[in-house]
This record gives sequence, structure tokens and C-alpha cells, in this order.
Amino acid sequence: MYRIVTQITIQQRPSPDWPNRKIQLNFDFVHSFECSDNWRDLTNKGKLTMPKAIFYRNQYGAKKPLFGTNVNVGGFDSNAPLVLRGDAVTIASGYKYFTTGNRELTDTSTMFTGYISKVRSKIPIEIELEDNMWLVKQTPMDLVTFSKSDTLEHVLQVVINKVNAVWGTQLTVNNTTATTVGQSFAIGNEQGAQVLLKLHKLYGFESYFRGNELRSGILVYLPADTVTADGTPKTPNIFAFQQNIIDDKLEYVRKDDINLSAKAINTVTEETGELTKSGAAKTRRKRLEVLVTIKNNPRPGDLPYTFSI
Repeated sequence: MYRIVTQITIQQRPSPDWPNRKIQLNFDFVHSFECSDNWRDLTNKGKLTMPKAIFYRNQYGAKKPLFGTNVNVGGFDSNAPLVLRGDAVTIASGYKYFTTGNRELTDTSTMFTGYISKVRSKIPIEIELEDNMWLVKQTPMDLVTFSKSDTLEHVLQVVINKVNAVWGTQLTVNNTTATTVGQSFAIGNEQGAQVLLKLHKLYGFESYFRGNELRSGILVYLPADTVTADGTPKTPNIFAFQQNIIDDKLEYVRKDDINLSAKAINTVTEETGELTKSGAAKTRRKRLEVLVTIKNNPRPGDLPYTFSI
């Protein structure tokens, strides 16, 4: 059986009230964590729920209680808080298991990188997270007017350059759609994320972060994501019962019990051969539907598919 491994790192960031906050907190256990990673949402979010009786290790390896005397978790008294809005967070998770040669291996991957967006004061402590889009949301944009010949990449680079200048980050841009703005486009007196939302509303461009790279455009799946740095295909994730699947709601179904269907719909406009009172040709619309069903276990002599119109 595979054993779940969780590694969480919280890097304190200085603030005007606590300029010396620089401790790194390392956890190998939490009550639970949640995280998302998709292109449909502007911001990928996560949440950490910390149990009451838990210790962390700082960057020097010293073991400290998360809760205890004079421990300030979320900035609710005069002591420097352990965790605070804006602290950087990395969540890695995976499995520890034994190979056929009885050698123990640990295989983890990064599930989430981002920042603390909110610390809830109840016990157990809940820490809400957002990816790099949190920085873009906090960054006010300068007044800039783009011409209709400016490219999408240029607009995105202006946004990211301002974010990097404010936060000291090294975020980059990957423009997945090569196009110009097409009209005068002004930004200013708004946050960077509002600019990305405006691009989505006007042009349908999806914007999201993949690591430290801002991606925006019509294309949301990049071919480069399917290969490694040397060009070889990435190894797919394999899920196996009694190994890395602890619980499921799957139902056993035989292949020959499944039929797959697809419906194609087409609407055409054609002239009727008659004229309206104004002399224009009359038209009518026709709708054609075709249903194709693929059978996994056809009877002898039957085709493996059927058409119905």
C-alpha cells in the first residue's frame, strides 16, 4: 500500500509592522488541504486546515509548537505572527512505498504554489491560499493607452512588469494567441487582475498562471506541457487499486454493456423560390440532426455502428 506524504512550506514575508519576519516553516502533516489547478478560473485557490496539536520545523531544523504560549498565528496581538496574509506557500504531496527490491522510495510533486490570502482565527486554524494571481490582484496599474496595433503580449508584459516591480518577483508571460488589440485599449486606476478580466470580456482571452508564467489567449492547452525539457513525452500518472487509490465510488461495468453515441446538428438557410412583398427572396431554415451510436458488442451480421436522422 502506498502511504501519503505531504510537505508544506510557508515562507514568512516582511511587512511594514513586522519587517524582520523571515522564518521558514516546514510541515509534514496537516489536518487537510485543498487546491485547484485549472485554466477556467482566473485564480487557482487552496486551503490548509491545521490541527491543534502540531509542530513545525524552521529552516534551521528546530522543532517548535504551532500553538502555545506567546505563539501568534494570524497577527491577532502585538507579537510577530507565524503566518500572515502574503506569506509564500508551497504544497508538495505524493507517496512513500517499497519497490520489489524492498527499497523505500518517496515520490512527490508540487501541487500548489502561491500566497496566503486569509487566515481564519478559529481553531483549527484555516489558511486560505491563492496562486500568483494574488499578486496581480494587489497591484494597481499605471494609466496606459494601447493603440490598435499593440499586441496582446505587449499588454500582458506591461501588467507583469508592474507586478514584478512592486513585489520583486520574476513572473513571465507566455502569449498563447498572436494577435493585436484591434482597438484603442486603456488601463489605469484598476488592479492588474481587472485588466485580465477586461481582456476576457472584450476578446474572450483566458488568463491563468502555470507556475510563475502568466498565460493568456484562446489556446489553453500547450503542446510543450506534454513533454519534458529534453523533448521526451512525460510519464502519465498511474492510479492502481490497493496502491494509490484509498477510496472510490467506481462501478464495475463490462465493455459490451457500454454504447457510445454522438449527435451532430446542422442548421442551413435556403431559398424557397418565392418572393416577399418587398421583392426579396423568401428563405427558410432547416435543422438536420444525425445520431451515431457505436456498439461494443454487435450481434453477428450487425454493423458496429448505427445512424439515425
